[in-house]
Amino acid sequence: MRRLRLATTLSLAAAGTFLLVSPGAASAVEQDCTVGVDRLVKPHEGWARCGIGAKFRVVLACKTSASATDATKYNGPWVMPPGTSRAACPSAKPYIAEAGFERDS
Repeated sequence: MRRLRLATTLSLAAAGTFLLVSPGAASAVEQDCTVGVDRLVKPHEGWARCGIGAKFRVVLACKTSASATDATKYNGPWVMPPGTSRAACPSAKPYIAEAGFERDS
């Protein structure tokens, strides 16, 4: 069963980077993961890093413009901890609406 953890954003506006953390009570394994996005590049890029646990991948929701409401899900490659899964939105939908990670359990 795969578990998807979408995240809430804590913006670091001055740096143009957003750090995302999983909401709610999470296991120690899930708390060992960090998700972030780079909105200084177009198309936007996202990443997930995990230090322990099962393989994982970054999951991005990408949209056509900053004000668009519809988003499409794009997945990064599966990687084993410790590692980083990276993905970029496609040029047709260059804006990240949400970023998170998914575990393969």
